[in-house]
Amino acid sequence: MREFASAHNYRIASEYNHVEAVSVKSIPFEPKGWQKDFRDALRNALCSELKPADDSCLIAEYSGPGAGVSDVENLLFYNVGTASFSHLKTNELRMKTVIPAPIHPGGFQHWYNYRVAARAALTEPEWNHDLAVHWDDVETDGFRGGKKPFAFWLSLIRHPERIHSIHPISQSRCFGVEIFLTVPINESLHLTSIMKPLLDGVICAFHGADAALQMQAEEIAERLKIPKELLYQTHCILGETCFVNLYRNGVKWNPQDDRCTAARLVIRHSSMPEYKFSGNIYRLD
Repeated sequence: MREFASAHNYRIASEYNHVEAVSVKSIPFEPKGWQKDFRDALRNALCSELKPADDSCLIAEYSGPGAGVSDVENLLFYNVGTASFSHLKTNELRMKTVIPAPIHPGGFQHWYNYRVAARAALTEPEWNHDLAVHWDDVETDGFRGGKKPFAFWLSLIRHPERIHSIHPISQSRCFGVEIFLTVPINESLHLTSIMKPLLDGVICAFHGADAALQMQAEEIAERLKIPKELLYQTHCILGETCFVNLYRNGVKWNPQDDRCTAARLVIRHSSMPEYKFSGNIYRLD
């Protein structure tokens, strides 16, 4: 790989369809100083080196002190800026945190790795961990309109017959999420723009309501225009928490997605007009 950009606090290297970066600190949501310079240089590398290709997969990896503490999609995508990936039309997205972190000389603790690969050249990921819950062909309108967590959460809550719970995951454990999206054949989805509301909605659907949420439940339900009982879902795989809060004139979704250290999203096209999604949640060691 050749050097793309470097400074005292970071290094970026690249080759065709591959960008790798190391830094002494991770990129926060609103970076300043050298962290902003690092983010901007990384954006330039991603836009220039990652090329769109038919039936391809975007693979993103992070390692460092933020692993298992911050949301993996924030570390790899939202803090960097999803516009950096808007030119890619991939049918699959894989992201994960790598623990233990690879060793990098120079005191660089944070590692970012992005590549685009043909799906035909990839093997199915080996989760090698316990399956906690599976759901199958749940219809949703979450891919249209505002693409909010609420739509995906509500789709799962309203179709309990499609959910097969196997065992809960302790709140001290991390987990991985795998989602298969079935969309009409002429539909074009950008996985990097849909992943945040999709993952948030799915993870919230497998939380139970804790005491703090129960105290707000009546007003939350009123703002969401749903029966209050829907907030007390029965598939509490990921533990109880206040997964939705009152916020200004609406609500704010707050899943424990910092525990999600791996995710895979796959688009499948269908001749049928319905939008559906299936998936699995695994307990990770």
